Amino acid sequence: ALGMDVVGYDPFLSVDAALRLSRNVKLAKTQEELLGKSDFVTLHLPQTPKTKGMMNGQALAAMKPGAVLLNFARGGLIEDDAVLAALQSGQLGRYVTDFPDDRIIGMDNVIAMPHLGASTPEAEENCARMAAAQLEEYLVNGNIKNFAAHYTHQFILRIVDLEMKSTQYTLTGT
Repeated sequence: ALGMDVVGYDPFLSVDAALRLSRNVKLAKTQEELLGKSDFVTLHLPQTPKTKGMMNGQALAAMKPGAVLLNFARGGLIEDDAVLAALQSGQLGRYVTDFPDDRIIGMDNVIAMPHLGASTPEAEENCARMAAAQLEEYLVNGNIKNFAAHYTHQFILRIVDLEMKSTQYTLTGT
């Protein structure tokens, strides 16, 4: 573990899973214990109603001053305002994520990277198929599916119009 002492916390850890852990992993009894001991905290959990916003002001205040938070799990696990405040105060020394809030992207103590969770060849092919099917659904039937709310219908029409003028496309289903 890169010469580090590894401490883990999982309130739902089964006996089976615990037995498969390395003997070098120490288990914290509470989230607060883990945060107070750790120089580096990495998040490895899904976003659920119980975990959404779990890294809030209270959790960040429980961390060792200057600790590093790494979030490659889900953006909703952290409260952006709390992370911003903790970064500005120095309570949080660095934030490393592939879900950066626009306000923190340019900060010196933030490392923002692209989200690569679905970057296997199979996932990329599936994404391309879904995108083509959604574009076909829009062009043929006028229906927009799974599109970010901040893009307007006129914006889509403008892009499609520009693309159609410059290139001839053939869409086929699979």
